[in-house]
Amino acid sequence: MENRILKENDLYLYDYFIYPNLIQSLLQRKQGKATDLVNNDGLILSWGLSIFVGGNFSKENGEQLVSYLKDLSSPQYLYVPDNKWCSFLKSKLSDRLIDKQINSYIFDVRKDINYIEDEHIVEITPEFMMKNYKNSNLIIDELYSYTNMKDFFKTGVGVALVINDEVVGFCLSEYSLKDSLGANIWIDDKFQGLGYAKKLTNAFLLRCQRKDKNVYWVCDNDNIRSNKAAKSAGFVFETSDHYFEI
Repeated sequence: MENRILKENDLYLYDYFIYPNLIQSLLQRKQGKATDLVNNDGLILSWGLSIFVGGNFSKENGEQLVSYLKDLSSPQYLYVPDNKWCSFLKSKLSDRLIDKQINSYIFDVRKDINYIEDEHIVEITPEFMMKNYKNSNLIIDELYSYTNMKDFFKTGVGVALVINDEVVGFCLSEYSLKDSLGANIWIDDKFQGLGYAKKLTNAFLLRCQRKDKNVYWVCDNDNIRSNKAAKSAGFVFETSDHYFEI
């Protein structure tokens, strides 16, 4: 199975995907490994721990995907386009598949943002990264969808929560396009429940507003805290879909 880069004419294969902006970002930055299935209308796209299957189902394509999945270590996150794919995979890998549901929210940057200044929340800039705060490597680890750090500083958005010279939280764009980006938030367990999630999110949204970019927020349906944070920040529920953990 030979890998290649994603092409513009592959995008229609992922019309089903809950947030196609991510696929567009992978195309733009020439990321992800694309593998053609037996039939020419099928494709496997792998990126990090995520696997996106595109195209029409056929038994041949299904068998090739199953063979591909059996060689992978767990966990992986698998997105497939329709019930035919789902039924086939469940019949072949029922002992490995865990059904999950994912929710997608959107924030319109024209909305008012209730920003509350906090000295502990700092914009992620080249100057910020040069200070080498403890745990700043956690930020770098989350920028894997960008070509490099320069790409992130030019097109992305991010703020960090810094307490006692240690990064204990951040909200940053996991991918970015010309008019939109995806939010990614993390806060150390010790600082959760103290109101920092809302402050971080609002500081992040304010900077997205300045760049005139709509923001998407995606989280598991059973992640009550993340769903609540999205709604509290003014995100509007858009759609939901299922995927598999394998």
